[in-house]
Amino acid sequence: MLFKKRPFVTQENRTPKLGVSKQRGFTLIELSITLLIIGILSLFAMKKTLQDVDDASASAIGAYVSTAAAGLDNYVIMNFTSLTNGTSVAGVATSTQPSITELRTLGRLPTSFPSFSPNQQQLRFDIVRTSCPGTGCTLTATACLTAPMTVHGTYRDDLVTQAMISMGGHGGRSHLNAGSVVRGATFNVANPLGNVEGILCGANAVDAALYAQFTKMNDTRDPNFQGNVSIAGSLKVGSGTNGSTSCALGEILTSGQIISRASNCINRAWLDGTNGQVGVANAAGTTRALMDGTTGSFTSMDASGTTRAGVRYNGAGQSELFSDNAVLSGATLNATASIGAVCATEAAMSWALQGTRYTLVRCTSGFWTSTGGLAVATLGSTCSPDGSPAVTTTGAQLICSGGTYVNLTDRMGKFIPMEAYTVSDGGTIPKPLCQSGSTGTAAYLLAGNETQNIQTTNRYIQDVGTSWIAYLRNGSNAVIAGDFVAQTYCLY
Repeated sequence: MLFKKRPFVTQENRTPKLGVSKQRGFTLIELSITLLIIGILSLFAMKKTLQDVDDASASAIGAYVSTAAAGLDNYVIMNFTSLTNGTSVAGVATSTQPSITELRTLGRLPTSFPSFSPNQQQLRFDIVRTSCPGTGCTLTATACLTAPMTVHGTYRDDLVTQAMISMGGHGGRSHLNAGSVVRGATFNVANPLGNVEGILCGANAVDAALYAQFTKMNDTRDPNFQGNVSIAGSLKVGSGTNGSTSCALGEILTSGQIISRASNCINRAWLDGTNGQVGVANAAGTTRALMDGTTGSFTSMDASGTTRAGVRYNGAGQSELFSDNAVLSGATLNATASIGAVCATEAAMSWALQGTRYTLVRCTSGFWTSTGGLAVATLGSTCSPDGSPAVTTTGAQLICSGGTYVNLTDRMGKFIPMEAYTVSDGGTIPKPLCQSGSTGTAAYLLAGNETQNIQTTNRYIQDVGTSWIAYLRNGSNAVIAGDFVAQTYCLY
C-alpha cells in the first residue's frame, strides 16, 4: 500500500494572507518592568511635592519671624533714648523684653498680628545693650522662636536653614554643636535660650549713627527744614534770668500763646490765642499797645497802663478814633484829597476815598500819602531798597522785590495749613473745614516711623468725600508697618 507524504503545517500557511498583519503584545516580564518604573517615578514625584510643601511652610515661618523682628526694630527706634539709658518704657513691663501683646498695643505690630507662628510656636523678644549709654551704644534686637523650629511637628535641620534663607539677610539660626550662638548673614549673637540647636531668629541692630541726621540736644547745626514741622508740646527758645527765676526768652505754648521776653524775663510782646489779643509792653512790663480781637479795638496806653488813644467800635455801626477824652465819633466824612495828588502843606491831614472806603492821608514831600507814610507807586516801577512797601492810588499794597514794585498779595501763600494727623495704612484723614472763598483742600504726606528696611515707600491718599483714606505701601503694594504724618491745607 502506498501512502502520500503530508506537507508540514506551519503558522504561516495556517494564517489567512488576505490583508491581515501580525499582532504583538507585552510579555509578563516587560509589563513588570514598566510598572516598576512607573512606581519609582511616582515615588519621586510624591517626595518632590511633599518637599515643596515643607519648603513653603518653612518660608511662611521665616516671614512670620521677620515681620515680628521688624516690629521690634520699630519699637527700638521709637524708644532709643530710654533703652540706651536703661529707663522704663511706658506700656511695657520689661523694656528690653516686650511681648507681642505690648507691641500690638503700642502700634509697633499690626493689631491682627497672630500670637503663634504658622507652625504654632511662640516668639520671644530680647534687646541687648552694648556700650550703653554713650556714643558707641548699640541695641541688638532679636525675635526668636522659643523652641527648635518644627514643621508638621517634626524638627528638620534643612527646613530651619530654608526659613533663615527666606528672611532676606535678617534671619539667623543656631547650629549643631554650636547651639549657644545664633548666626546669620549680618549678625552673630548669643542664643537667648542657651545652648539649643535649631532656634530660628530675626535680628536688627540700631546705634546712635541712625540719629546723627536728626537734630538733638546741644546741636549747633542748622537743621534747614524743607517742609512742615509739627510740635505737640511747647517750644522754648533762649534763656533769661530774673534773680532766682529763669525763663525762656521766646515761647510757643500749647494754648496757642506766643510770648517774647527781655533778658530779665519781662514780657515784651505776646500773641494770646485764648483771649484773641496781641500786645506789646515797655521794659518794665507795662502794656503800652493792645489789639483786642474780642472788642475789635486798637488801644495805646501810657507808662502807668492807662488807655490814652486808639480806635474802637462803639456797637452802633460806627468806629471811633479817640485820644484821651477827645472823641471823633459818628461824623460824616468827606473826601478832600486823593492819594498821589499834589498837596501844599507838609504834614497836613485829610480824608481820601479809596473805592467805597475812606482812609486818612497825610501830606508828605508835596504829595498825599497814606498815614503810614507809604510811598505812592505803580506796579512794575523801579524801587529801592528791596523790602520797602508802597501803595497804589487805588490802595493796592506793593513791595519792592528785585528792584521792582510787585503786588504784595502775589507774594503771599495760597495754601493755609490746618491740621496734622499721624496715620497708618488704611487710616482716615478728615478734610479741613475751610472758610468761604476757599477753592479746595489738600494734604501733604510726610515720613514718620515706618519700618527701617531698604525698600520703596509709597505714601498716597484716596479721596472719599469729606475725608481721605491713607495708604502706606512698598513697591509690591504690600502694607508697610508704621505710620506717617499728613498735614492738611485750605486753598484760597
